[in-house]
Amino acid sequence: MINGIHEGHIYCPLRTPNGYPEQFAFNHDPALLPLRDNATYRRVASETLQHEAFNPLAQGRAEYGLAQYSVFYQLDTIDFPRSFPNDVMHLIFQNVVPKMVRWWTGEFLKTDEDDGRFDDELAIPRPNWRLIRKDMENSLRLIPSSYGKALRNISRYSGSFKAEEWSNFLLHYSSVLLHGRGRLRQDLFEHYGKLVAAIDIAIDYDLTTEQINSIKTLLIEFVSDYERLYYQYDLLRISACLPTFHLLLHLHESISDCGPAWVFWQFPCERVCGMLKPMVRNRSMANRNLSLAILYREQFNHLPFATPSWTIPSFRLTPAYPHYTQGLDGHTYSFLHPRCDDKLSPEEATHLVRYYANLLQCTRQEINLSGDFNCEIIKWARCLLTGDVDGISCQWNESRRESANDRASSVVRLSQLSDDGQSITQYANVIHFFLHNFRGVERMLAYVQIYHFTDYSLQWGCAQKNKIIRLTREGSMEVISVTALDEGIGIMKVADTSYLIVRRRILFDDGPDTSH
Repeated sequence: MINGIHEGHIYCPLRTPNGYPEQFAFNHDPALLPLRDNATYRRVASETLQHEAFNPLAQGRAEYGLAQYSVFYQLDTIDFPRSFPNDVMHLIFQNVVPKMVRWWTGEFLKTDEDDGRFDDELAIPRPNWRLIRKDMENSLRLIPSSYGKALRNISRYSGSFKAEEWSNFLLHYSSVLLHGRGRLRQDLFEHYGKLVAAIDIAIDYDLTTEQINSIKTLLIEFVSDYERLYYQYDLLRISACLPTFHLLLHLHESISDCGPAWVFWQFPCERVCGMLKPMVRNRSMANRNLSLAILYREQFNHLPFATPSWTIPSFRLTPAYPHYTQGLDGHTYSFLHPRCDDKLSPEEATHLVRYYANLLQCTRQEINLSGDFNCEIIKWARCLLTGDVDGISCQWNESRRESANDRASSVVRLSQLSDDGQSITQYANVIHFFLHNFRGVERMLAYVQIYHFTDYSLQWGCAQKNKIIRLTREGSMEVISVTALDEGIGIMKVADTSYLIVRRRILFDDGPDTSH
């Protein structure tokens, strides 16, 4: 129920600008905003619309701006406004994040006289935007396709970015691209990190009350600091206080009422709209055209049930080599073709012997002298992780490709037990996958090169870990079981430094220190 400030549009600052008339001044506490409830909504609608002759436009400025009842007003189970949560896809990925980028390019408050550079103190210098563009271009082939759309130069194509691209920029790439090196000012970077952390938590698969409170705290700090850093309580900068930034203060309420952000965000709806749009071929009768197209498609899908002898034609080609699938530790893993018969090199054989010695709790000499060990393997190109989490490639497969446009997907995150039985997180590059038969057991294994890394996230001003992970050097070669593989990850090249881009926050809940 707070007031706004009308300056051509309605803006929603928490505090009025400096020098504002005292009788109209306000300073709201973002943690204690006076909320409307369902009873208030329904009472206002009833009082405002009960007179047939009511016309908001005829009475000048309407107090509430209501013109008619919502169709949902008839349902007592609908709670205004709690039944209508804030959509993260539109609110964050298509509004707040693009607006922040406009600040950093100097375009948010630009005027014709400013030549597009109204606010240089908040903007990243143009030469550094060119460096960001170069970093994104150099990293294009190092980000797996499982991350979504390929990287595009944000300084050139941000105007046509889709929500998915803004989401990836916010959650995966921006912390590495914007930090230091004369790019985003440090206080602005730390402020932005609170938004990244809050949204990273908000889209988690499961949320606790403690995490929702963390989202609330982070977004309250983000909005309050946004006004201090960007709005600066200056009436000339009041356009910084868009309603979309104010709505961030209510996101935790939407999550408390409806669940994690992915439960009610609009990505599925937009995808269905994208599927339905091509079905409309008749503009003059679009609704009937669409209805019939959906009906015919469903009738086609039901033909096998109506006529058991009829099957839907399949045009999929049977691969020359079938996939190899095995159940391990209650989960299913698959090796995908191409494959080939091969022999381990002496170095690879040494690492495999070490793997078996650790697995079977015996000495390497026992493995070598047993007579059961051989160097014959079946080499595979790709591995599908349990639950279809990721499809991982390997260096051997990627070296066979001829296309320069393929995206690498051989870098992985893996979990293994240390000597004291503690689970540790590691990163590695998969050289190849292979099957090996030893003592009558066929095992699904991977030959990898371990990466040494350091997580600089908290040290460099991020609000959470696993946002700026620098690859320090390449380590030893190892043989591991595919059950140790957690997910495929990307690499971001910034100047001469490589950073690991981790996608799933929930896999990194407070655990042991993972710097090596």
